[in-house]
Amino acid sequence: MGATGCEPTTAVLTTLLARPDVRSALRELMATGAPIDAQLRAVVRFADPATAANVLHEFQELPRLTVAMILQAWQLADSAGKPFELLSERPTAPVDFARHKRVRIVVDSESDTVRVGLSHIPGRHAAWYAPTA
Repeated sequence: MGATGCEPTTAVLTTLLARPDVRSALRELMATGAPIDAQLRAVVRFADPATAANVLHEFQELPRLTVAMILQAWQLADSAGKPFELLSERPTAPVDFARHKRVRIVVDSESDTVRVGLSHIPGRHAAWYAPTA
């Protein structure tokens, strides 16, 4: 993500996705093949209303595919009994990211954790990457 609003959002999601009640609810939804939007709404319902609205707003900027990739990485961590972290990483070359409308999502599965890094310049995405909602 990489701009104001992104870091608190990823921190909140990391915290929520570590909670046993959230993990249980999300596991159930994933097992039934619930849509990505329903999965995300289920996660944020455990947050206070203002935080939930902010998280949903931030993630509306991303297409469902990216949200699905984040949730699948969480599922990988959960099934392996590893902690999960979602990080907003500032683009190393913001002008280049903006010019090329680049979005980067990196999943690192390590021996002790699964970490997802997301880098982008809000509002500067290629047309094919536009949100579907």
